[in-house]
Amino acid sequence: MDKQEKGLLFVEKEELEEKIANLKQRLIGMGTIWKDLSNAITSKPETVKFANAPDEFGSFSINLLKAPSFNWEEIPKIEIIAQLIQELRAAQDRLEAVLRKLRS
Repeated sequence: MDKQEKGLLFVEKEELEEKIANLKQRLIGMGTIWKDLSNAITSKPETVKFANAPDEFGSFSINLLKAPSFNWEEIPKIEIIAQLIQELRAAQDRLEAVLRKLRS
């Protein structure tokens, strides 16, 4: 392997590592929202409220002012989570291939 090819592989390695870190961070953030929502629902579902929800889902009484609140628009869609997981797997597979090339 010549120096230019090796240099390109190192650049790709760094880009992939950064992409993987960003994807993991996004997924962790999304997972935290789902975990918090799940905890609120499993502990006291009648108190959970949603901000910015469509009218039929967002109304709540004054008694729930201190109840757990979740921004309707920020709750990650499962399809997006699944897509990001697929992107993460693909990036990790590509990184493994790059590392194998660099070791050979």
